[in-house]
Amino acid sequence: YKGCIFHLRVTFPSSYPELAPECRFMTNILHMNAGGNGTVKLKVVEQWHSELTVRDLLVAIVSMLVHPDPSYVLDEDLATLFKTHREQHDQTVREYMDRCMS
Repeated sequence: YKGCIFHLRVTFPSSYPELAPECRFMTNILHMNAGGNGTVKLKVVEQWHSELTVRDLLVAIVSMLVHPDPSYVLDEDLATLFKTHREQHDQTVREYMDRCMS
């Protein structure tokens, strides 16, 4: 994902900060922790509590890009490729992101 620019939409529920904000990629992304509609599945969202902040959410998203989390998967096929053929996974993601960013 190096060199890619991502646009995110963060939507705050009326009961924020008790409930986590919803974060969605508006830019196309191929990632095991992101769905085709841009939704993300993150530990920080699943374990949200009122002491967490938007900064915590954004740090988790950056971390997700650097270190995909096979325990919070939205794209099962990509997660399987990541676990079994890491180099092929990385090449597939690189090619997809190159097409999307050009």
